[in-house]
Amino acid sequence: MAVPSDPYHLPMRSIHSYRLVGLLLGLALLTPNSARAQAQTEEQTSIPIARDSGWVENTSGQTQVIASYTVRVPGAAWLRLYFGPESHLGGDLFQGSGAYLVLTSHADGSTQILNARHLEQWQSSSAYFNGDAVQVDLVAAPGTGLHRVLVQRIDMAWGVFQSQCGATDDRVLSNDPRQGRLLPIGCTGWLINDCGRCALTAGHCTGNISVLEFNVPLSTASGGLVHPPASDQYAIDPSSVQSNGGLGVGDDWGYFGTFPNSNTGLTAAAAQGATYILASAPAVGSNTIRVTGYGTDSTPQNYNQVQQTHVGPFALNSGTQLGYVTDTEGGNSGSPVIWEQTGEAIGIHTHGGCSSGYNSGTNLNHPGLQAALAAPTGVCGGVSLDFQGSLPDFLPPGVPVDVQV
Repeated sequence: MAVPSDPYHLPMRSIHSYRLVGLLLGLALLTPNSARAQAQTEEQTSIPIARDSGWVENTSGQTQVIASYTVRVPGAAWLRLYFGPESHLGGDLFQGSGAYLVLTSHADGSTQILNARHLEQWQSSSAYFNGDAVQVDLVAAPGTGLHRVLVQRIDMAWGVFQSQCGATDDRVLSNDPRQGRLLPIGCTGWLINDCGRCALTAGHCTGNISVLEFNVPLSTASGGLVHPPASDQYAIDPSSVQSNGGLGVGDDWGYFGTFPNSNTGLTAAAAQGATYILASAPAVGSNTIRVTGYGTDSTPQNYNQVQQTHVGPFALNSGTQLGYVTDTEGGNSGSPVIWEQTGEAIGIHTHGGCSSGYNSGTNLNHPGLQAALAAPTGVCGGVSLDFQGSLPDFLPPGVPVDVQV
C-alpha cells in the first residue's frame, strides 16, 4: 500500500448490527446477503470492539505501512472510531520520524491523518466518516521502535436497509402466546420446552434486556408502544442469561429465564400455556419458514412493534446458518425460525438482508447454544418448590398428608 503524501424504527429508530468485520480477519465472515442484525434501537449507537494491530515495528529501510485493518459495520450510514489507551505511536515528531495513522472511508475516500499530538487533540477519537467501513493504516519510519493501534469502540448510525423480501411487507397480525417482546432493547423472546421453560433470543439482544412482556396490545396511532397489564410482564433473571453476544450471521444466540410474575405467582410458560418444541432443521427442499415477532412497522403505525408473522420459502441450511425469504423488520431479532410444516422451532432469527437474497438466523445446532441448554443457570437451572401455608411438624406413618406447593 502506498503511503499518502498528504494529509475511514420512534424518531429514525433502526436495527442493530454487531458484525464488525476486519479486512485481515473478517472478510470471510461477510455473507452474500450482507446481513444486518435486527434489534430495535436509537439511530446512533456506541459499540465496543477490539481491533488491535498488536506491537509492530518497521525493520525495513523506508517509511511504510506496518499494520492495516478495516473496521466495518455492514449497513452503517457513518462511523467514528475511538482508540484505546494501549495505542502507541512512536518515533520523534520534532525530528519528523513520528508514526501516524491514515484513516480512509471506503464510501467516499475521505482521509484523516493522526499523529500522536493529533490523537491528544481529538481525545483519542477520529473524525466522522461516511459509509460502513474505515481503513486503518499505521505508518512508521524505519528504526522508530514499537508501535500499536487499538480501536476499542465506535459510534455509528444505520442507513437505509431492506429486510423485507419483495415489494410489499406481507406480515400480518398474530397472537401466538409463546412469543414476547423484550425491553428495553426492542427484540423478541420465545418460550421453549426445556426443563425450566425458559426462553431464547438473539445474542446481540441480551446486553440490554430486563422485561419480557406477553399479550402486547396495538401501539398508538403515532406508533408509540402500549404495554400489556403488569400481570403479563416478567422480570428477567440476570443470573440465567447465557449468550455469545452476537458474533455475526449463524453465530448469534441468547438463552434466559424470567422470574414468576409478582401479581399472579405464575411463570410465563404457565400463564401463556404453551412453549416451542426445539427440532433439527430439515433440508431446504420445498419447506417453508415462518418468523413471528415484534418488528417495527408504519403501515399502519399502530402495528409498530406488536406481534406479526409471515411465511416464506426456506432458502439456506448451511452449518449454523439458516436463510429464508420471509419478511422481517427491526425488532424481529430473537424471533423463532419456525418450520411451518411441523410448527417446530429450528433456529433464532438474527439478521436482515433480504434485499440481497434472504434473511438469516442461527441454527439451533450451534455448539455454544447447545452447551448452554445443557448447563442452564439461574431460574433455568432447576425447579424449586414454595410451600403454601404451614407444614405439619409430624407425619404419621402410612397416612397420606396433602400439602399445597
